[in-house]
Amino acid sequence: ASTAGLESQARLRRLVGMLARKGYPAGLAFRMVREALDDERRRRAGGGPGAGYLDEDEFINAELAANEPD
Repeated sequence: ASTAGLESQARLRRLVGMLARKGYPAGLAFRMVREALDDERRRRAGGGPGAGYLDEDEFINAELAANEPD
C-alpha cells in the first residue's frame, strides 16, 4: 500500500529490496513481487480478487483432495 502511488519499476525495486533485506534470494524476490503486482493489476482491471490464482480455501481444498487416498 505504501508504494501504490509510485511507477511500476520503482515499486518493483522497493519491494524486491525489502525482501532482499529479509534474506530472500533475488530470483525468488523478483518472482514474488512480479506475481503480486500482476495480481493487483488483474484486480483493478475487474478480474476479481486473485484472478487466475486459487484463494486460500481453494488451495487448501485442492491440496486435501490431491492427498486423499483413493
